[in-house]
Order: sequence, then structure tokens, then C-alpha cells
Amino acid sequence: GDSGSLKFRTFPTPVFEINTPSFFLGSLSSGNYISGSNGNLVITGQNIGINTSNFTLGDTDAYIQGVPGNISIFASDQGTISISGSGVELNTENFFLGNVDAFMSGSNGNIRIASAEGTIDITSQGSGKINISGSNIDLITPQFLLGLRAENTAVSGEAATLAANLVASNNTAVAWD
Repeated sequence: GDSGSLKFRTFPTPVFEINTPSFFLGSLSSGNYISGSNGNLVITGQNIGINTSNFTLGDTDAYIQGVPGNISIFASDQGTISISGSGVELNTENFFLGNVDAFMSGSNGNIRIASAEGTIDITSQGSGKINISGSNIDLITPQFLLGLRAENTAVSGEAATLAANLVASNNTAVAWD
């Protein structure tokens, strides 16, 4: 009925069934319990393990889904996904953040930052060399350093403007082309 029922039998087919509009199983004082009412389910404990190869938490508008080898986080067009903490680490060989019009991506030791205004590529050239390229790069900073300070192969300054083709050559700071 509306107030609930309990069914238990062991033969011929084992059954343990509880039908109730609300339930509580566990202990409030220990902090380990499962409870449910009004469409809500609460599972509380210090260590909760869900062992399955496939899972979905949420609904069609917002969910976290896991299948072997992948975890997906989805929010509808109006939704926001937020990951925060004092130490958030994305540990992967390849990544893509953004959409086709504006994004940051990385693979094979290279990073690409793109927007409608242009693209910056940071590529590994091997032997410790890194190439930064783009059609129009502005470095806006009150101070900058190119080269090694200890060997006096640096160009630095405040509110300085370098507007020319710069070519580094044989331990000299800059050769103007």
C-alpha cells in the first residue's frame, strides 16, 4: 500500500523486497548510511566504492559517464563544467580545450592556441629547442629577457620596443637584419 511493504522469502526463489516512500539503512552516529525520500537518494560514508566498468551519473542534460578507458563530463548548451582546486592536473598525451573557433590543444610535445585573431604554435624542435610561431605575436610585459644573463647575451629593458627582424648569431645578443 501507500505506507509500504516488506517481502522476504528464501524458497523457491529468494526475494528480499522493501517498498516504501522513504527509507533509512545504517547509522547517523557512525556517518555510514543510505537513505531515500521524495526522489532523493543519499549515500554517506568515509569510503564509497562503486566497482563497475560502465556508469552514468546524471541525466541527458548533465552527466558524468564512464566506459572502459574513458570518462566523459557533459553539460547541455546552457551548462558550465567547473573543475577547481589548489592542484588540478590534466595528465594526458593529447588534449583539446575549447571549440573549433577558439581552442588550446596539445599532442606530441606541441601546443597550439588558436582564435579568430590568429594562431600561436609552440613546437618542440628536439635537442632542447622550442619554436614559437604565429603570424603576429605581441609580447607585452614591463621587463623581458632573451638569452642568458650570466653570459651577457641578453636583451632586456623596461618599456622597450624592438621592431625589426632579429637574428641571433654567435653569442651576440641580437644582430639586426
